[in-house]
Amino acid sequence: MHVRSTTAVLLALASVPAAFAAPNPLTGSIAGIVSNTVGIPQMGATVLLFNKLERQIARALTDDRGSFTFDSLPSDIYSVRVTLASFMPAIRSNIGVQPGLRRVLAINLAGVLSTIELVYSLPVHEGLMSEDWKWTLRSALA
Repeated sequence: MHVRSTTAVLLALASVPAAFAAPNPLTGSIAGIVSNTVGIPQMGATVLLFNKLERQIARALTDDRGSFTFDSLPSDIYSVRVTLASFMPAIRSNIGVQPGLRRVLAINLAGVLSTIELVYSLPVHEGLMSEDWKWTLRSALA
């Protein structure tokens, strides 16, 4: 992915209103920006969310900035499939969702090879999880 495209994703997601933040600190979210190979946001792309059993659990259409969000997702492993006419579908599996975190995806649709890149994870909302709670979760995983 081009550096310019990644920067555009970061700037666009930084402007996502707080209303899109997950209200429950025990859930996470998946968000992303869908663009073409030259970085132009793609409105109207269909984004399907699947659980680890490959059952569709949610559907979204990208807005005029090419963005989408799936909020209030329980901790689990998910897959995303993005389709839009005139482009090859993009599929990404094994997207881990953790409480209080938003997984951010950069989706690049192309005529031949479409890609989905996990750009980064960021807190859904500052202050949702205390440092003690984070330490507890890290200790439990060890």
